[in-house]
Amino acid sequence: AASINDVFWFPVQGDCEISLCLLSMLEPIDYACVLLMTKLVQIRSKIVTTNPDRWSDLLGEANLRTKHLDGRDGKDVAEATVIWPYVDLFRRLPEGVKASEKKAKLVVIRLGKDEDGTRSRASLQLTSKVERPGFNRSIRLVGLQRQFRIDVMPHVKEFKRNPENKDIIKLVLEWVLHTDLEED
Repeated sequence: AASINDVFWFPVQGDCEISLCLLSMLEPIDYACVLLMTKLVQIRSKIVTTNPDRWSDLLGEANLRTKHLDGRDGKDVAEATVIWPYVDLFRRLPEGVKASEKKAKLVVIRLGKDEDGTRSRASLQLTSKVERPGFNRSIRLVGLQRQFRIDVMPHVKEFKRNPENKDIIKLVLEWVLHTDLEED
C-alpha cells in the first residue's frame, strides 16, 4: 500500500480492473484459494461471507491501518469497509447488455492515503467510475505483486490438490466472480 500514491478502493470480490483479485496478480481461482487459506472468507450452509473486521485485523497486523491491534498509531494507508453498490459494476457484462439496478453488500479495501487527510467515499468512487491509479508505473509495486505471487502459489497449488477442498473452492470462486451476490 505504501507504493500507492493515490487513494483507491478495491472490492474484495470481482475480477474486473478495479478488484483486489486483479491487484493481487492471481487468477480468480487462485485468489479464491488464498481467501480460504487466510480465513478471509467463511462458508456456512454453502453461503460465502467475509467480515470487514477480519480484513481490518489483517491490515492492522501489516501496520497499514490507522491503529494497530494493540492501539499504537499505524500508517493509515489502508482500511476495510462495507458499501452497497450496484451489482453489475463488478461483473464483466457482454457488450450491449444493460447493467441492472440491483445493489449488493460489498467489502472494499482502501489502499493509499489522502494528502489532506480526508477520506474518499468508496461507493462514490466506484459508482463514478474513477480511474484506478496507474500501477504499472510503480516498479516497486509490480515487484511486490510478483513476489507475492511467487510466495503464495506453492501453497495455492497444494491447497487445490486436496480433493476435500474442491467444493469450497468452487463456492468461493463463484462468490469472487459475483455469481452469488447477496442482493438487497
